Amino acid sequence: MHSKKTLAATALVSAAILLGLLAVQGTYALWNEVVTVRPGVVQAADFKIMLSNSSGGQADMTDALVTPFYLTASTTQLSELYPGDSVHTSVIISNDTNASSGRFEVEAATSAATSNDGWSDHFGTRVTTASSSDVCSTISYDGTSATKVVTIPQQGSTVLCIEVTLRETAPEDLQSKSVTLTLPITVTQLS
Repeated sequence: MHSKKTLAATALVSAAILLGLLAVQGTYALWNEVVTVRPGVVQAADFKIMLSNSSGGQADMTDALVTPFYLTASTTQLSELYPGDSVHTSVIISNDTNASSGRFEVEAATSAATSNDGWSDHFGTRVTTASSSDVCSTISYDGTSATKVVTIPQQGSTVLCIEVTLRETAPEDLQSKSVTLTLPITVTQLS
């Protein structure tokens, strides 16, 4: 008898569970509703920073295969550089980013010049901004250093003038040497 009561209770609970599932399930239409969604377009902006030199050369700083970008002194040949003499050049940094927000500022920062041959200690490098590359040899670099930070708005550009001076204390061993100085420029997105 005990098993008939257990069997009846089990059947009653099973029926209740089955009825509960059927009641919660809803209609067949609920589970087969179709909604058409149109495809959307998501476009990412190109983070594009361009460098231009006074000779008309250009380089894309955001290119994965970027090669060294060479700047040349416009007023004095480096072979004619004596202790205490300076040469000047410029680089134009452009924020050519195509973000649709219209507000995509970047910060460009220079840091101390280096060389792989150890001669960079004998050169002084100073960087400042200017209205044009044409004035780099005539403007004052007083109070400036190799470190310069500038903010560039979207579709804007800035001219960096660079002065390299052979220090008075440069050793005679440096005469007739070819020296390549590297001036790092780092660009960071602000907004």
